Amino acid sequence: MEDKWTMRGLGEKDPHCIKTAEKLLQYIKEVGFLPLFRNEVPGFSVEENVPARYWWTDDALRDPWVWRMTLTACEDIAYGKFYEGKAGFVSREWFPYFACARRRGYDFDSRVDEGIAKPDDRRVMALFDETHASWGTNELKSKTELNKRFEPAVTRLMWQGYLVVGDFTQRVNKSGLPYGWHMSVYTTPEAKWGYDFVTSAYAEGEEKCKQKILLKLHESFPHADFGVIMGFGK
Repeated sequence: MEDKWTMRGLGEKDPHCIKTAEKLLQYIKEVGFLPLFRNEVPGFSVEENVPARYWWTDDALRDPWVWRMTLTACEDIAYGKFYEGKAGFVSREWFPYFACARRRGYDFDSRVDEGIAKPDDRRVMALFDETHASWGTNELKSKTELNKRFEPAVTRLMWQGYLVVGDFTQRVNKSGLPYGWHMSVYTTPEAKWGYDFVTSAYAEGEEKCKQKILLKLHESFPHADFGVIMGFGK
């Protein structure tokens, strides 16, 4: 059995190896969609396209774990738990199709009106408005009072395309210095790019958007089955 903690990557001399955050950004924009870690589609991850030895080294220039924080605030991509509850990227160009396919054409308010929004999800989304367009993990968890149900609700909302990670932050000590783990700062894609842009593919419909996404992915991975990882087989 494969050790799940063993990172798989490309050798640094491989011409396809991605060695900088800038090159990773270019690759995400090229393929449109990219999970952070390997999955059932060979090669379809950041992990399999970068050197394995720099993960979690805190080397700002070479650590892909640091790159994800650097790239998260970039206007060209969105970051979140978009792939079977696991993290990854979607390019700005392809996010409207992603949103249409995952939301099934529903704004979150419409899900509430139709009675299909889960109560925990409603509690989270009720806190996002023009005044509070983003929330750090601790603040959002405290406000919602969901406790152990918080993480599943936020993960579900990212999978559906209603929330993204807009930035990362750290706690600050009494001297004003940051410390500890970096924590996600959540926002809506509408706050990042505007409502009109995010919903611009709604008119094409869920199935057509799914087909466009699959055609795009097959440009880079011709023989792969993306049904599960993209949530189209559920």
